[in-house]
Formats: sequence, structure tokens, C-alpha cells
Amino acid sequence: MSTTHTSSSTRRTLRTILTVGAASALLAAPTAAASADTVSPQGVCGGEAIFEVLSSESTFTRVGETQHNINSTASPQTATFSSQTSGTVSVSTTATISGGISTAFAKIEASVGVTASESLTVTTGNSTTVDVPANSTAYAEYGANTVTVRGKSYTLNNACNPINVTYPTITAPTSVGWKTY
Repeated sequence: MSTTHTSSSTRRTLRTILTVGAASALLAAPTAAASADTVSPQGVCGGEAIFEVLSSESTFTRVGETQHNINSTASPQTATFSSQTSGTVSVSTTATISGGISTAFAKIEASVGVTASESLTVTTGNSTTVDVPANSTAYAEYGANTVTVRGKSYTLNNACNPINVTYPTITAPTSVGWKTY
């Protein structure tokens, strides 16, 4: 066990430092609390639209009917499918997005790594070839690869607090192509 000896003048100095330090902390505390409630200057937060990606998944939107090829032979075969229907695949959302769809698209591109579009046109005249194993069926769909994102959308008020909070689900086309299985 060790014992530390201090002189009475050292103790007075420490007591003074501790007292001054505590007083400084008390004086600073109301200032820190007040700054949390202070209104920020316009432009720092006021009106800023925010979209946060909560989850995402790759999806597909078919245009036209699912095509199929039945291989009832004992050997593998090749099947060719051709697009027979044209159409447009457009973005859909389940709620209002603060700042508009471009706010969400920018965050989707940064967070998910895909470029979403407001709409893509799917045309006829495209084909794909697939291998069909023996005694099985191949399926093909033509349309748009899509991304489905669940997010949180809001606007920051002048005190940097979120307002007009919504939780939209957005499905947006990313590219035109085939889905085979």
C-alpha cells in the first residue's frame, strides 16, 4: 500500500483548480444546451430534402407474356426467344418524396450503385438464346431490370429537425433486358 503526502498549500491549490474547473463547466453547460435549440441560419438546414436508402433489391418488370420452350428429348437443346411486345416501364412510388424523385435517384445511385430512370422503353425485335437441359422447360421474359428501394424521405427545417417524414417504396427501371430461367 502506498501513501501520498501533500502539503497544505498543494491541497489549497488543487481545491482552487477543482472549484474553478467546476464553475467553468456550470457556466458552459447552459450555453451548450442552448445551442442545440438554436435556429440555424437559412441554407444550413432549412428546406434541405433528404432521402435515406433503408433497403434495396434487384427486381424485374415483364412487358408481355412469359415465353417457354419445352425440351422433351433426352438431349440438351438450344431455344431462341424473341420479344413480341413493346411498352414503357416507369418509376412508381408509394409516397411523396421530399425534393422529388431526383433526390431519391441520386441517393440510390450512391448507395446501391445502379442508375435508376424515370422510364425506359422496351421494344420488339430483340432475342436471346438459352440452353435447355434434357427433359426440362426454359422460360424467358423480356422487360426492364428494376431496383426496388425502401427509403425514408424528409425535409430539414431551420432547426435541422426532420419534417414531412415519409417511408416510400420506389421501383425504378435500370436497364432493358431478358430474364431467363
